[in-house]
Amino acid sequence: TVIMSDWVKLNVGGTIFGTTRSTLVSNPDTVLARMLESDLSPAAVSEDGAFLIDADPASFGVILNWLRRGKVMMNSGTNIDNVIIEADYFGVIDLKEILEEKLKAGRKLRSSLLH
Repeated sequence: TVIMSDWVKLNVGGTIFGTTRSTLVSNPDTVLARMLESDLSPAAVSEDGAFLIDADPASFGVILNWLRRGKVMMNSGTNIDNVIIEADYFGVIDLKEILEEKLKAGRKLRSSLLH
C-alpha cells in the first residue's frame, strides 16, 4: 500500500505533478532519483513542499510516464526533440535512446516515401 509520505509533489515549469517516491527512484541513475536519495538538501522546494524543477512540463510528463510504466506515452502536441533534450538532462538515457531511434526511423520512412 502507498502511504501519503510516499507521494511527492513536483512543480515543473509551473505545472504541478504528483507521483510516488518509488516512481522517481525507479531508475537510480537519474537526476530525479538523486534529488530524492541525496543527503544534500534538494534543489528548491516551494512553501507547500513541492520540488521546484525548471523544465518543460509537456516533456517532463513523458519522462514521468516512462518512469511509471516503461512505455513512451506522447500525444500529438508533444515535441519529440524537446523530450530527448529533457530526458538527456534528467539522465533518463534509456528513454532518450528509444526516442532517438523512433526519430531516426521516422526520418527514414519519410525519406523513402519522398523518393
